[in-house]
Amino acid sequence: MKIFSLIILLMLISVIPILAQNFEVVVIDTVAEDSPGEEIVLGGHIVNLTSKALTIELTRATNELPPNWNSALCLGLCAAPHVNTLTDEIAAYDSAEFSIHFRTDSIPGVGKALLVFKELYGTDSTSHLFTAKTSTIGISSINDLEAYSFRLSGNYPNPFNNSTIIRFQTKKPIVSANLQIFSITGQLVFKKTYTNLPVGENQISYPGLDLHGSVLPTGVYIYRLFLSNKKGKKFTGFGKFSLIK
Repeated sequence: MKIFSLIILLMLISVIPILAQNFEVVVIDTVAEDSPGEEIVLGGHIVNLTSKALTIELTRATNELPPNWNSALCLGLCAAPHVNTLTDEIAAYDSAEFSIHFRTDSIPGVGKALLVFKELYGTDSTSHLFTAKTSTIGISSINDLEAYSFRLSGNYPNPFNNSTIIRFQTKKPIVSANLQIFSITGQLVFKKTYTNLPVGENQISYPGLDLHGSVLPTGVYIYRLFLSNKKGKKFTGFGKFSLIK
């Protein structure tokens, strides 16, 4: 009996490397809401956790949309709405950005898409459901909506050693801007809120520190900038930078 138990234990141990995960999908938001007629974008990053390049296949497994809506995938390149599968090679310990774009019409509705992520020449896979909603609540006019546009310009320098500056533009004053920094495994390592930002170009300096004020180690990190204006409309932007010490 003891010999049999030992054999089973050795078999289980031998399986562990096979089940090891080779990539991670970092998704900050899976649900977003905007006004009818707007394009709603959701996504994140696919992180290669290995010391070799991986080819990742992204498939839109389901696409439940209201009439006159469509959705499109982006992974490396953006595809036409009818394309359901994209592939991209991710270098060792690097990441690739992906997104799904829901294009809505003038009638409020809800759209959902299930995305499946798979290692093309391996066994690892995972999936995430993304939901886009449109509503007329709190919307005064189309012109008013367009005036509240937001554009993230990325960060400079990148890579950086001591600090980097994240730049973005808005067409109306921003009540609050919440900056969050995540490791490539999805762990929140830094956050800070800025208030009462003016119209036009804004800059936020990030000093490369963690939640406790200690210097972060060398690595690739993902940042999320979450903005709110006076009328309660919210915007989210994502970026990626490399910290070198």
